[in-house]
Amino acid sequence: MNGAGRSRSDEVQRVIMVTNAVAPDKLGGLERYVRELAAALVRQGLQVTVLAKRVRPEHPAREMGADGVAVVRHNVPSKRLRTFALRYPVHVAAAIWSTPSKPRTCWPKRSAS
Repeated sequence: MNGAGRSRSDEVQRVIMVTNAVAPDKLGGLERYVRELAAALVRQGLQVTVLAKRVRPEHPAREMGADGVAVVRHNVPSKRLRTFALRYPVHVAAAIWSTPSKPRTCWPKRSAS
């Protein structure tokens, strides 16, 4: 048991962070903060995957940063499509479910009461 009274098996081991873009692809404040937070979580022993849209076609779909952060980039539909607003969340959801650390593994198991 840890100090919070939970067993080690109940603790979070994997995290997936979903954001619009991530540093170094884009260097705004949010992108930098997400990257720094992800790296800090890796240093704490967690497996972290950041899911972001692919800003440029030459960026790889998947990569592992030197800081230990896994980055998964998903393609986005063209904004010229009339169905863009419907397609965009589908693309994000598909990218989430194709990542090695699926969101359902990110939360502690609930005990049967």
